[in-house]
Formats: sequence, structure tokens, C-alpha cells
Amino acid sequence: MSDNLEKEHLDLLISASRLLNSTLDLDEVLHRLLEQATKIVGASSAHILKKEGSEWVPEISITDPEMNEQNHSHVCSQTVVKQAVKSGTTVLSLDAVRDNRFYAAPSVVVSGVRSILCTPLSWQGKARRVIYLDNRIRDGVFREKQQVLIEALAGQAAGALENAALHAEREQMYEKALAQARDELSQTQAELLNASKLAAVGELAAGIAHEVNNPLCALALNLDAVGRRVSDEKVTKRLVLMEKAVQRCRGIIERLLNFTHPSRARRGVVQLDEVVEQTLELMSYQLRDVEVVTQLEPLQVEGEAANLSQVILNLLSNALHAIEGVDKPRIQVSLQAHTLEITDNGIGMTEEVKERIFEPFYTTKPVGRGTGLGLSVSFKILQQHEVEVKVRTSPGEGTTFSMTFHETP
Repeated sequence: MSDNLEKEHLDLLISASRLLNSTLDLDEVLHRLLEQATKIVGASSAHILKKEGSEWVPEISITDPEMNEQNHSHVCSQTVVKQAVKSGTTVLSLDAVRDNRFYAAPSVVVSGVRSILCTPLSWQGKARRVIYLDNRIRDGVFREKQQVLIEALAGQAAGALENAALHAEREQMYEKALAQARDELSQTQAELLNASKLAAVGELAAGIAHEVNNPLCALALNLDAVGRRVSDEKVTKRLVLMEKAVQRCRGIIERLLNFTHPSRARRGVVQLDEVVEQTLELMSYQLRDVEVVTQLEPLQVEGEAANLSQVILNLLSNALHAIEGVDKPRIQVSLQAHTLEITDNGIGMTEEVKERIFEPFYTTKPVGRGTGLGLSVSFKILQQHEVEVKVRTSPGEGTTFSMTFHETP
């Protein structure tokens, strides 16, 4: 090779290096690589190949217009490409149709390709792309000197391509993280909105409870005073019934206040069976048409009664929704051997639904009947109490929520 030609090729490599490293856009790097490779060796057909399945297919191609006019096939020989990838080295053939290595390769025969120069582009120890140059008109176009130039160009390109690929990967990770952050922010905003609504409802309920509690106190005092002055047995019995009704109302009010103001009930030793009974009584009206079977053993646990009551109330509410339309609706509440179970004979759940029931805002209830927060909040409360939660269910077979507590030492 003459000094001028060597200088020309050196200038091309330097120019190619600058072009390849002037951008982090992967497609742009590949385009520039192929243009420089074609310019260096004078190929009539040039391709950057990438792997799809078991085949290597053109990602970017440059073809001599003269070849297009002559309707030459643009098929790239998979035999040649795979040999280059497998060996990790450049494959050079001066006349592929007469080359003993490829004479039986259908792709070489079909395309009638003559000169081939194929070299893998590898980074991180793996062939990621392949430079495939050929001439389908003349043999002996590519020689060892062109091979050296293309290999030098491929070495420069591999570093640029790795940087571009890493940049693209970082961009994808950034976009994914940004999208996730947006979703989490949107979810948090929705949670805050629903929490504020629930807090407003709680304050309203607490206010009503306080207002109702005052006349109930007056009723209780007056009934007691009247009872001491009445001697008629029938009237006395009626007064006793009225006093019990007033006390029941006051008990409901007290439980409602404890429920809406968790600060009223601090964390400590809780008689779980009593919390279950109180919650069932609080929901007695909603459960009036349901067969409720209870089997409660005494159990003391450490926690907050109001929060545990909220969990039980949420699970009972879900059970009520599940048994709507059932001929003989039934809910069984069992507390035995440190385990609280709430079982319904409702519609049950599919495995897909079961996997998502503790996700915030996920609900199977009709619009306007559920926020999708009940089970999510309940699960967080149970986690705070270090309670193991299991769900047994199948479509048409009902559902059992099982909660295993640690007994207070």
C-alpha cells in the first residue's frame, strides 16, 4: 500500500473515530459506522446485522444503486455470519461461490455473492452486531489490507456502541423510574384525598355521636330517677327495658368514638375476643339477615383495640359484599389457638383477584360502593401488629381470612 493510500486510510479511521464518538445515539452510531465501512473498502452492499431469534437480520443497510437496478438479491449469508460470530474473528472470502467453506451454503448460491468481508462487533464479551460487506459483481474486491482497516474500525465502533447502548439503557431506566415515580405520586395523592374524605366522615360521625350521647345521658338519669319512684311492676319492667336500650345505645356510641378516634385507645394489652364481640355488635344491623356463627376463645394480644376493630369491621364488610345474593348467607367468626378466622360462604375469588386484594384502590365492588382501601389499610395494620395473614378462597366456595396473633407473655 502506498504512503498516500496509507495516510488516506489513517485519515479515514481518525475521522471515523471522531464521528463514532460524537454521539450517544445508538442508531446514529450504527449509521455512521456503516457509512465509514463502505467508504473505506468500497463495498457495493453493506449491512449492520442484529440477532433476532436464531437468525441475523439487517438492521441498517447501504446498497449501491447499480445493484438495485440489476435486481441483485440482498440476502446476507447466515453461514458466513454465524461462522464469524462463532469464531469471534473476521471472515474474508475473495470469491464466496468458489470458496470451499461456503460453496454449499444456499444463501451464497442464491445471492451469487463474490467478495465477502464479515466481522463481529462485540462488547461485554458478546457479539452484539455484525458488519457484513459484500460485492456481488466482482471477486477479489476485499483483501487483507481492507480486513485490517475494517477490524480497526470495528474496534473503535465497539467502544462507541457500548457507550451508546449503556446510555440508552440508562435512559430507559430513568424513564421507567420517572414513570414509576409519577404513578406513586398519583397514587399517594389519591390516597391523601380519600384519607381526607374518610377523616371528614370520621369527624362528622364523632360529632354526631357526641351530640347523641348528651340526650342519652339525660335519658339514663331520668329513667333511673323515675324507676325509684314507680312501684307498678309492669311499669318497672318497661323502665328496665328502656334503661338497657339506652345503655346499649351508649355502648354503640362509645365504640364508634373509639373507632373514629384511635388516640382514645392507646397501644397495650387487648382482649381480642372482646374486640371481636364489640365489632360484631357494632355491625349488628348490617348482619341482621345473615347467620353469624361465633366461636371465640379468650385471647390477650398487644396492640390497639381501635385499629384491630377496624380490621375486623373491614373484613366483615367484605364478607357481606361477597354473600350478596347467596340463598343462605353465613359468616363464621372463629378465635382459637391464637388464630382469628372470618369465613363467608360467598362467591369466592379467582387466583388473579386474590393476588391483588391488598393493593391500594383495587376493588371488585361496583363504582360508588368501595374505595379499594379497606383491605390495604387492614393489611398494614396487621403488619404493624406482626400478624401472619393467609387467605383461602376459590370461585363459588367462599373465602376465609386467617390471622395468627402472638399471645401477650
